Amino acid sequence: MILAALLLASGAMSQVIMADALKPADKKRCTYWTTKDKPFCIGIWGYSGGFSLSTGQGGLVSSGDPGGYAVFNLGGAYEKISFVMGPYGGQYWGAGNDLNGPNANSDNKNVIVTVSGDDETLLDEVVWNHDTPREVVLNVKGVKQLRFDVLRGETDVAFGALRLWKAGQKPVSPNTPLKLPAGKVTLVKDLWPYYYRKAYMLPITDKNISGINSKVESISINRVKYTTGL
Repeated sequence: MILAALLLASGAMSQVIMADALKPADKKRCTYWTTKDKPFCIGIWGYSGGFSLSTGQGGLVSSGDPGGYAVFNLGGAYEKISFVMGPYGGQYWGAGNDLNGPNANSDNKNVIVTVSGDDETLLDEVVWNHDTPREVVLNVKGVKQLRFDVLRGETDVAFGALRLWKAGQKPVSPNTPLKLPAGKVTLVKDLWPYYYRKAYMLPITDKNISGINSKVESISINRVKYTTGL
């Protein structure tokens, strides 16, 4: 059992950090970061190393223009790929800063995301502008070329915590940025809103929270004072 545990730990340690090991062989509307670059946001949380794909649907760009893509040459050397994906939220400004995350006034936007290996579809999902990051594990056994696409839609998408795993290695989940306290959880007080339309909603809290400038310290409902809520 000790030997098995050591082998498992060795397999986890020998994972390949894709952002540092591979660069896109071909790309369009793609921004790529290594783990040495500044962190970026997937949703409101920060990740180091990865890439974003733009739909190109903002501003005056024609809606008929295809979205971004990134192609990586795996050479058939890996069995699994694991990553986190979600709406791209720009630069990461630190925990709790309300500058993190996508534009909160555009909660109805989404995009189709596909991942294909040697022209075979491995993933086909919709990402919404208000989504939380989701963990993905795909079988890439024998895949020589891996391609990520964002198709028709209006939400830019980011991919982080990209890890490549060889045969016999078990993918390990990345550390989740959301850590809930044990026991009873009070919304807003203990669990801050992940996403909200800042022009239409104000959090109620008497706490000083870094990066949060627009809030209400307390309200009264039927002459009862509340210091947490929305």
